[in-house]
Amino acid sequence: MKTFTKTNLFIKIPLISLFITTLTSFGGCDNNNDADFKADFTYTFNDENHVAYVNTSEGEYYSMIWNFGNGDGDTTTNKKKSYDIYYPIAGDYEVSLHLTDYNGNNTS
Repeated sequence: MKTFTKTNLFIKIPLISLFITTLTSFGGCDNNNDADFKADFTYTFNDENHVAYVNTSEGEYYSMIWNFGNGDGDTTTNKKKSYDIYYPIAGDYEVSLHLTDYNGNNTS
């Protein structure tokens, strides 16, 4: 059985609003392998239209799926990869990060 805890954060600045979603898996495997990991990241507003994201997830996971809410996204196994995302117009953007471990267990 999988158990998840969802953490949401809503950020509002004059031009960009971000709805941050991360999901956490605790003992999320249906088999004998434990998959304890937590999706997390930091963000910095570089200017009115750019936000920098850095992965700060913890635990044993293999890959990440980013959705930046503006049509951009990435699937990567590079845990140290960072992003500078451009948001061309003012608006609300939902940003999410999902993790998958070596056994295929994930945070979604």
